[in-house]
Amino acid sequence: MTVTAKPIILYSNSSCPYVQRALIALYECDLDHEAVEIPLPNKPDWYLELNPEGKVPALKYGDDILVESLVIAEFFSDLAGGKLLPKDPLKKAQARYLIEFFGAKFLPLYYSILGNTDTEKAKLLEQQFVENLKRLNKLLSAQSTEGPFYFGEEFSLVEAAVAPFLSRFTPMAKIGGIQIPKIPELQRYHQWSDAVGQRESFIKSSLSSQELYESCEALALKYRG
Repeated sequence: MTVTAKPIILYSNSSCPYVQRALIALYECDLDHEAVEIPLPNKPDWYLELNPEGKVPALKYGDDILVESLVIAEFFSDLAGGKLLPKDPLKKAQARYLIEFFGAKFLPLYYSILGNTDTEKAKLLEQQFVENLKRLNKLLSAQSTEGPFYFGEEFSLVEAAVAPFLSRFTPMAKIGGIQIPKIPELQRYHQWSDAVGQRESFIKSSLSSQELYESCEALALKYRG
């Protein structure tokens, strides 16, 4: 385990997918750290004084505070010599683009599917979700036909950023009444998702399947009012 120039304290919550992004990066980079669990939604006053945004994760590095999961995850990569991003500028830009693509195309749909109770709308949401998966499949194949990760054998910031949501797609589909088909057009996607789910850093940072389902179910109830 690598000891950094300043001590790392990560303020986290085990049920938060954004926290898991940072944790995966932290474990991949094997950085010495202290983790402090922050209860949600009732955050303690001392945490709000430390981090007025009130978000998790937050990182204390020496006397400095960082927030936002992707910022923190990339910071961990930088502390480990850029371990989670390619050195090549084009490949690095492609990694950042895939993360942006995933966030723009899937996160709004994820919350919409969980919050939906209309059967007809569910069909439209499923169609949109699958079409986006097909586009994602093409991006994965264009980068590496062999896989299993975006950059072939190399696990990267891409996987750290998307893994928490990939694992939530199964309970999301069940709760939202949609299907994620096993079709040739999604073969590379399913290979990628399966490989990410078997990664040690993901398993170490993840909820159990039952806890994950219950977390998604609670979120669905919140969005459905």
